[in-house]
Amino acid sequence: MSMKTRHLVSGIVTNPIEVAAHVYVFILGMSMGMTRYCLTRAEPSTLEAALALALREDYTVCPPTRER
Repeated sequence: MSMKTRHLVSGIVTNPIEVAAHVYVFILGMSMGMTRYCLTRAEPSTLEAALALALREDYTVCPPTRER
């Protein structure tokens, strides 16, 4: 393991990132669209809730195509 990797891992272990920051970065990383809009309006409190809502909205907005 390189010195830089060890430094990053130690920073994560000693100073964990808050859940709100995880959710914010996840929503910020999404492309503009209906799913991001719904996530912004819903204000999920955990990353798991944000992921579940994003998957549900993505399925609603873009239903899977039928296989032939």
